Amino acid sequence: MKKLLSMLLAVLMVCGLGLSASAEQTVVKFWSHINGAWNASYEGLIAEFEAANPDIKIEYTPFPYEEFEAKMQTAFIGDGGADVYEVWGGWMLDFIDNGALSETPEAFVAELRGDVFAPVLGTLEKDGKIYGAPIETNVEYGGMLVNKKLFEEAGIAYPTTWAEVLDIAKQVAVRDGEIMEMRGLEFAGLDALLNNFLAMILQKGGRYTDDAGMLDFNTPEAAEAMAELVSYIQDDHITNVDVCFAGSLDPEGHDLVFLDECFMNIRGPWVISGGEEDYGLELGVDFDYIAQPAFYPDSGIPQLFTAETGWSLCVSAIT
Repeated sequence: MKKLLSMLLAVLMVCGLGLSASAEQTVVKFWSHINGAWNASYEGLIAEFEAANPDIKIEYTPFPYEEFEAKMQTAFIGDGGADVYEVWGGWMLDFIDNGALSETPEAFVAELRGDVFAPVLGTLEKDGKIYGAPIETNVEYGGMLVNKKLFEEAGIAYPTTWAEVLDIAKQVAVRDGEIMEMRGLEFAGLDALLNNFLAMILQKGGRYTDDAGMLDFNTPEAAEAMAELVSYIQDDHITNVDVCFAGSLDPEGHDLVFLDECFMNIRGPWVISGGEEDYGLELGVDFDYIAQPAFYPDSGIPQLFTAETGWSLCVSAIT
């Protein structure tokens, strides 16, 4: 991350953007989304960077996630935006096409191509040029957040197979009508639901794109995968759809684990820092992060999964 911040500041100077400057300092405005652990990390890195570069002042402003994309779009149309933005991979194509982002200098591009997975870097690329630099690979399949205290109180060992995951989830889930008093396995949040659905298709030997690269869920594998996921809620009652419809609002599935309202939640490893920073909990003491077992280990099919693009840091091209 230190190297990335230095790189982006160098890009700013190369691009000659209209930065605020005085006789003593150059001011760089940096916007990101609100995430307690991420924001604390940024603030620490900024303080360290400013101490080493007293001629540069970074004005850092985080915004609520649900407002952030619209805030950026408005800034790109008019004035008053930032110099450096934290940008979600799914937003990159529109911003690049609209000419809102500066091209990354070739000297840094060569290094990025050696460090970053091709699909992650791909959302930053157009016509062979890269705009910005990724700061993560967002993996929402392959790991599970578990409430250590709840497992210990129930005298249950962590699961090592998918069948054990489902057995434990059914055993511990408590439902009062449509209200879940205790969730066994929360997977119905939008990120987890999508990534596990796609992983199930792949692990069944199917595809979710056609020969032209377009999404295609009209396949036996997709129908079977969706039927399985529906049965976990409709028949097994290990969770409900409240978290799915909540979208980005609190509480999300991982929050429920930290609040002692859920035994297991399928979520990316980024939630670990949230448990520690936002809830004051300790990994290995209050909660653990364990491997998510493969759905069909005896199928003979590679246990493939999907990954999202994640966040990147980008430099504005709007002067």
